[in-house]
Amino acid sequence: MKKVRLSVLLLLILGSSIWTRPCTALSLGLQGGLHLANDSTGLSSQTRFMFGGRLELPLFMNLFLQTELNYLNYGASEYLGVPVLGKVKIEARGFSPYLLIGPEFGFKVSGSSLFAGSNFSVDFGAGAEFEVAPMALFFIDGRYSLGTTNYLGSVKTRSVQILAGLAFGI
Repeated sequence: MKKVRLSVLLLLILGSSIWTRPCTALSLGLQGGLHLANDSTGLSSQTRFMFGGRLELPLFMNLFLQTELNYLNYGASEYLGVPVLGKVKIEARGFSPYLLIGPEFGFKVSGSSLFAGSNFSVDFGAGAEFEVAPMALFFIDGRYSLGTTNYLGSVKTRSVQILAGLAFGI
């Protein structure tokens, strides 16, 4: 009976080491990309650029908190976007696919007074990280951002975002 208990305990310990985060406590990164923005009327869509930085904090096993500060150009207005995303990773040697979900807060920094001064949206996405050097990752992800704030009456924003960048463990 003692051998069975010891075997089960050993399997639990060895099995849990598969799910632990290697290397760093947190990472910082720079990113850039495109976002295809339109509104809920679907009449027009515009491809614009975006860029910013990100901070990733480990929470538990393969669960992370990723927060960002991004500059987004929506054509008539420019916003600072602050997504706060939950991130689930499947970590493997040199390659880690992940899923993202969370709110994004947008604050207008310039543009037409017809548009809202702030925006709230919900972001969904997926991506992958590739280890390019010790403590350095290249990442690429795609997201769908669904705005919940009305501007111009009942019109809401939507965008598809494609981002790539580098992150460094610290």
